[in-house]
Amino acid sequence: MVQAQSPVRIFLDVDGVLNSYPVPEPRFKREKRRAVHAWNYELHYRPHIVQLMERFLRRRYAQLVWLSTWSHLCTEEIEPKLGFTRRYAVEAMPDSSFNYYADDPHTWWKAKAVEKFLRDNPDDRAIWIDDDLVHTTTLEHFTTLFGDRLLMIAPEYSTGLTEAHFKQMRRFTPPAPRTPHRTTPAGLGTSGSHAGAAEPTGPAGPSGTAAASPAGASIPAGPDPESPAGTAQNNPYSLTPRPRKLRL
Repeated sequence: MVQAQSPVRIFLDVDGVLNSYPVPEPRFKREKRRAVHAWNYELHYRPHIVQLMERFLRRRYAQLVWLSTWSHLCTEEIEPKLGFTRRYAVEAMPDSSFNYYADDPHTWWKAKAVEKFLRDNPDDRAIWIDDDLVHTTTLEHFTTLFGDRLLMIAPEYSTGLTEAHFKQMRRFTPPAPRTPHRTTPAGLGTSGSHAGAAEPTGPAGPSGTAAASPAGASIPAGPDPESPAGTAQNNPYSLTPRPRKLRL
């Protein structure tokens, strides 16, 4: 795939994408969800999906912008409560209309934000992830205007973003440039957005900053959070099959 001039912009919603509250108890445990309170609400989310998203942003040429009625609470509440390790830009909600006009691309504030970005940046591409992208009028409007420049993903509210959606996103994005210490590019160009911060270069300390290691000491790599416990998977002579990971 030819490297794009700019990273693919990912417009990400929260409710119905990361949060699927309420999730019934049997499925809650089966999907290894967690419950957190953010602002005045309880959220049921999958830490695995948050980890996949941040890994995707490290390995693919893409950058994330929050596009949610949570607005600036995405950085104040959603990121720390759901375990995001970085801060991302926010497309601020301009009024109190929320998602009342999701079936009208000319009125819905999210639709206007995505359309403005694609019109202002005719060589760029975007991924828009929102459970409200089920309205035929909105889908047809953006398909007609932008064709394959825009990938629209509408998760089921009850399940949210899945591993299958990441496979779609991977096919739509080129790999990240092999540059050390890559950070979120400055000057995202969206209204009311905040530039992302660089990733910490060491384990997080109590205040969220990189913790220093003793002189001469090396920091061993921790276990892969998506691999089962135990060392058999690291033994080349083990008869235990190694788990297959989602390729990003």
